[in-house]
Amino acid sequence: DIVVQLLFSNTLSLTEGFPNSPLHFIDCGEDSNCQSIGDNIDLGVLSGSTEVNATDEGSWPNGLLKMTVAVQPRNRRYFITLPALSVLDAAGIAGPLSDFTFEFVFGSAPCSTPVFRMSGFIGVPGTSTAGVVDGRRLSAVSGSRSPSVSLEVEAAEHMWSMVVDASSLAPGSSYTVFADLDGSSPLQSFGETGFSVLVSGLTAAPSAFNP
Repeated sequence: DIVVQLLFSNTLSLTEGFPNSPLHFIDCGEDSNCQSIGDNIDLGVLSGSTEVNATDEGSWPNGLLKMTVAVQPRNRRYFITLPALSVLDAAGIAGPLSDFTFEFVFGSAPCSTPVFRMSGFIGVPGTSTAGVVDGRRLSAVSGSRSPSVSLEVEAAEHMWSMVVDASSLAPGSSYTVFADLDGSSPLQSFGETGFSVLVSGLTAAPSAFNP
Protein backbone atom coordinates (compact mmCIF):
# COMPACT_ATOMS: atom_id res chain seq x y z
CA ASP A 1 0.00 0.00 0.00
CA ILE A 2 0.96 3.65 -0.49
CA VAL A 3 0.33 6.09 2.35
CA VAL A 4 0.04 9.69 1.10
CA GLN A 5 -0.07 12.53 3.63
CA LEU A 6 -0.92 16.11 2.60
CA LEU A 7 -0.55 18.89 5.15
CA PHE A 8 -2.82 21.94 4.86
CA SER A 9 -2.54 25.29 6.61
CA ASN A 10 -6.11 24.99 7.86
CA THR A 11 -8.33 22.35 9.41
CA LEU A 12 -10.31 20.59 6.70
CA SER A 13 -12.90 18.02 5.70
CA LEU A 14 -13.77 16.23 2.47
CA THR A 15 -16.26 17.89 0.15
CA GLU A 16 -19.58 16.04 0.00
CA GLY A 17 -19.90 14.02 -3.19
CA PHE A 18 -16.19 13.23 -3.56
CA PRO A 19 -15.05 9.63 -3.02
CA ASN A 20 -13.60 8.69 0.35
CA SER A 21 -10.17 8.47 -1.28
CA PRO A 22 -10.21 11.35 -3.80
CA LEU A 23 -6.68 10.99 -5.20
CA HIS A 24 -6.39 10.21 -8.92
CA PHE A 25 -3.40 8.08 -9.99
CA ILE A 26 -1.53 7.70 -13.28
CA ASP A 27 1.13 4.99 -13.63
CA CYS A 28 3.96 6.70 -15.53
CA GLY A 29 5.04 3.44 -17.18
CA GLU A 30 8.34 1.64 -17.48
CA ASP A 31 10.20 4.78 -18.58
CA SER A 32 9.16 6.59 -15.35
CA ASN A 33 8.49 9.71 -17.44
CA CYS A 34 5.13 11.15 -16.44
CA GLN A 35 5.24 13.81 -19.17
CA SER A 36 5.62 11.22 -21.96
CA ILE A 37 2.16 9.69 -22.20
CA GLY A 38 2.98 6.86 -24.59
CA ASP A 39 3.10 4.17 -21.90
CA ASN A 40 1.22 5.95 -19.11
CA ILE A 41 -1.69 4.05 -17.56
CA ASP A 42 -4.61 5.99 -16.10
CA LEU A 43 -5.56 4.11 -12.92
CA GLY A 44 -8.34 6.55 -12.02
CA VAL A 45 -9.46 7.15 -8.44
CA LEU A 46 -8.31 4.19 -6.38
CA SER A 47 -10.26 2.77 -3.47
CA GLY A 48 -8.71 3.11 -0.05
CA SER A 49 -9.13 4.69 3.33
CA THR A 50 -8.90 8.35 4.26
CA GLU A 51 -8.26 10.05 7.58
CA VAL A 52 -8.76 13.78 8.12
CA ASN A 53 -6.99 14.95 11.25
CA ALA A 54 -6.33 18.25 12.93
CA THR A 55 -2.73 18.87 13.93
CA ASP A 56 -1.06 21.56 15.98
CA GLU A 57 2.10 22.46 14.11
CA GLY A 58 3.48 25.80 15.23
CA SER A 59 1.09 28.60 16.12
CA TRP A 60 -1.84 27.74 13.84
CA PRO A 61 -4.12 24.70 13.38
CA ASN A 62 -3.38 22.51 10.38
CA GLY A 63 -5.30 19.81 8.58
CA LEU A 64 -3.71 16.48 7.69
CA LEU A 65 -5.23 14.48 4.84
CA LYS A 66 -3.89 10.91 5.07
CA MET A 67 -4.83 8.38 2.38
CA THR A 68 -3.89 4.70 2.21
CA VAL A 69 -4.41 3.07 -1.19
CA ALA A 70 -3.34 -0.20 -2.80
CA VAL A 71 -1.17 0.46 -5.85
CA GLN A 72 0.53 -2.02 -8.17
CA PRO A 73 3.15 -2.46 -9.46
CA ARG A 74 6.03 -1.41 -7.23
CA ASN A 75 9.11 0.43 -8.45
CA ARG A 76 7.13 2.87 -10.57
CA ARG A 77 6.63 6.61 -10.65
CA TYR A 78 3.05 7.79 -10.22
CA PHE A 79 1.46 11.12 -11.17
CA ILE A 80 -1.08 11.96 -8.46
CA THR A 81 -3.87 14.54 -8.58
CA LEU A 82 -5.93 15.97 -5.72
CA PRO A 83 -8.98 17.29 -7.63
CA ALA A 84 -10.05 20.90 -7.43
CA LEU A 85 -12.64 21.71 -4.75
CA SER A 86 -12.32 18.25 -3.15
CA VAL A 87 -11.69 19.50 0.41
CA LEU A 88 -13.26 22.14 2.64
CA ASP A 89 -11.44 24.46 5.02
CA ALA A 90 -12.67 25.44 8.49
CA ALA A 91 -14.91 28.15 6.97
CA GLY A 92 -16.52 25.67 4.58
CA ILE A 93 -14.73 27.07 1.51
CA ALA A 94 -13.85 24.42 -1.08
CA GLY A 95 -10.34 24.04 -2.45
CA PRO A 96 -7.89 23.76 -4.01
CA LEU A 97 -9.04 26.16 -6.73
CA SER A 98 -7.33 24.00 -9.38
CA ASP A 99 -6.10 20.41 -9.45
CA PHE A 100 -3.08 19.93 -7.19
CA THR A 101 -0.58 17.53 -8.76
CA PHE A 102 2.66 15.89 -7.71
CA GLU A 103 4.82 12.89 -8.57
CA PHE A 104 5.46 9.98 -6.23
CA VAL A 105 7.87 7.05 -6.49
CA PHE A 106 6.67 3.74 -5.02
CA GLY A 107 9.77 1.66 -4.30
CA SER A 108 12.61 2.81 -6.53
CA ALA A 109 12.25 3.95 -10.11
CA PRO A 110 14.71 5.24 -12.69
CA CYS A 111 13.81 8.36 -14.60
CA SER A 112 14.88 9.14 -18.15
CA THR A 113 14.31 12.88 -17.69
CA PRO A 114 15.18 15.18 -14.79
CA VAL A 115 12.52 15.73 -12.13
CA PHE A 116 12.87 19.17 -10.64
CA ARG A 117 11.69 20.40 -7.29
CA MET A 118 9.80 23.57 -6.49
CA SER A 119 11.89 26.59 -7.38
CA GLY A 120 11.79 30.37 -7.31
CA PHE A 121 13.57 33.62 -8.06
CA ILE A 122 13.22 37.35 -7.35
CA GLY A 123 12.51 39.83 -10.11
CA VAL A 124 10.67 42.97 -11.12
CA PRO A 125 6.85 42.72 -10.93
CA GLY A 126 5.34 41.43 -14.15
CA THR A 127 8.50 39.57 -15.19
CA SER A 128 7.49 37.28 -18.05
CA THR A 129 8.48 33.62 -18.01
CA ALA A 130 6.49 32.76 -21.14
CA GLY A 131 7.89 29.75 -22.96
CA VAL A 132 9.82 28.50 -19.95
CA VAL A 133 9.81 24.71 -19.64
CA ASP A 134 8.29 23.88 -16.25
CA GLY A 135 10.81 22.96 -13.61
CA ARG A 136 13.80 24.12 -15.69
CA ARG A 137 16.36 26.49 -14.28
CA LEU A 138 16.13 30.15 -15.27
CA SER A 139 19.26 32.20 -15.84
CA ALA A 140 19.64 35.73 -14.51
CA VAL A 141 18.58 38.80 -16.51
CA SER A 142 20.53 41.90 -15.51
CA GLY A 143 18.34 44.33 -13.56
CA SER A 144 15.26 42.14 -14.10
CA ARG A 145 15.57 38.81 -12.28
CA SER A 146 17.92 36.57 -10.34
CA PRO A 147 18.63 33.01 -11.46
CA SER A 148 16.10 30.52 -10.14
CA VAL A 149 17.00 28.14 -7.29
CA SER A 150 15.32 25.20 -5.59
CA LEU A 151 13.15 25.84 -2.56
CA GLU A 152 14.55 24.14 0.54
CA VAL A 153 12.39 22.95 3.42
CA GLU A 154 13.14 24.30 6.87
CA ALA A 155 11.83 21.32 8.84
CA ALA A 156 12.17 22.88 12.26
CA GLU A 157 10.19 25.96 11.25
CA HIS A 158 7.69 24.25 8.88
CA MET A 159 8.68 26.74 6.20
CA TRP A 160 10.32 26.86 2.77
CA SER A 161 13.29 29.07 1.97
CA MET A 162 15.56 29.90 -0.95
CA VAL A 163 18.96 31.55 -1.19
CA VAL A 164 19.32 33.54 -4.40
CA ASP A 165 22.26 35.19 -6.14
CA ALA A 166 21.15 38.83 -6.36
CA SER A 167 24.37 40.12 -7.95
CA SER A 168 22.54 40.80 -11.24
CA LEU A 169 19.99 43.09 -9.54
CA ALA A 170 20.15 46.74 -8.57
CA PRO A 171 21.20 47.41 -4.95
CA GLY A 172 18.63 49.37 -2.98
CA SER A 173 15.70 48.16 -5.11
CA SER A 174 12.64 46.10 -4.19
CA TYR A 175 11.79 42.94 -6.11
CA THR A 176 8.93 40.44 -6.15
CA VAL A 177 9.30 36.79 -5.14
CA PHE A 178 8.31 34.34 -7.91
CA ALA A 179 7.79 30.60 -7.43
CA ASP A 180 6.95 27.49 -9.46
CA LEU A 181 5.23 25.42 -6.79
CA ASP A 182 4.59 22.24 -8.79
CA GLY A 183 8.10 21.73 -10.15
CA SER A 184 8.12 19.79 -13.40
CA SER A 185 4.34 19.50 -13.64
CA PRO A 186 3.02 21.36 -16.72
CA LEU A 187 -0.02 22.77 -14.92
CA GLN A 188 1.71 25.75 -13.33
CA SER A 189 4.74 27.84 -14.17
CA PHE A 190 6.46 30.66 -12.29
CA GLY A 191 4.09 33.21 -10.79
CA GLU A 192 4.19 36.13 -8.38
CA THR A 193 3.72 35.12 -4.75
CA GLY A 194 2.71 38.55 -3.45
CA PHE A 195 5.85 38.85 -1.33
CA SER A 196 8.56 41.41 -1.95
CA VAL A 197 12.17 41.72 -0.82
CA LEU A 198 14.70 44.55 -0.74
CA VAL A 199 18.12 44.05 -2.28
CA SER A 200 20.29 45.89 0.17
CA GLY A 201 22.17 48.90 -1.09
CA LEU A 202 24.89 48.17 1.47
CA THR A 203 27.54 46.13 -0.33
CA ALA A 204 30.46 46.61 2.05
CA ALA A 205 31.17 47.95 5.51
CA PRO A 206 34.82 49.04 5.65
CA SER A 207 36.22 49.92 9.01
CA ALA A 208 39.01 52.30 9.98
CA PHE A 209 41.04 52.50 13.13
CA ASN A 210 42.61 55.74 14.25
CA PRO A 211 45.08 55.29 17.10
